[in-house]
Amino acid sequence: MIFVVDIDGASADAWLRACGAKRDIAFPLGLFAATNPNRSTGAYSFPDDLAQHGTLVSAEGLRRTDPAYLERAILPFADWRRARHPDEWLDALYTTLVDASLRGYPLWLADSEAGQEKPDAQRVALAEWLGRDVTELQLDLPDHVMRSAVGDVLDEFRERLATRDVVDDDLVDRLHAAHPVLLEERTSRRS
Repeated sequence: MIFVVDIDGASADAWLRACGAKRDIAFPLGLFAATNPNRSTGAYSFPDDLAQHGTLVSAEGLRRTDPAYLERAILPFADWRRARHPDEWLDALYTTLVDASLRGYPLWLADSEAGQEKPDAQRVALAEWLGRDVTELQLDLPDHVMRSAVGDVLDEFRERLATRDVVDDDLVDRLHAAHPVLLEERTSRRS
């Protein structure tokens, strides 16, 4: 099964559509003992039954997912300004990167900015990674913007992900310090 981590809703959905997977089964909380078998129908989903299916999943849900079902995962990392909540953006990126590093499943870092600037190049690269014909894939990403007092740290993190650069201890410390600021900004936006 192809899991697309849902950080910002619209962008994640666009990447799921782009991968051309069947979308008839949903596992937003992940695929593990508490979600399989289906609590309503009692139907059990086997890994082979879900090959080439896709679903949106939370970062925590992906972390819980049984490795037998992890065909591939896609982590959209649009500019943090496009996320619903930058603190959730940061947490989802961190959780997914650590999980993929520890468990070793195939992870596509889907740069939504590059997807908007060069959709054809992104489609070709994604098709190659998925082993599909590029004509099967369509990439149409949404556009919305947010602001933050800790934007420089988030920009640096995103840039290092986009260029596959090292995320060193200094940046991790600054991201950790930025998290309470993001939470405060989120609270103030609600009021």
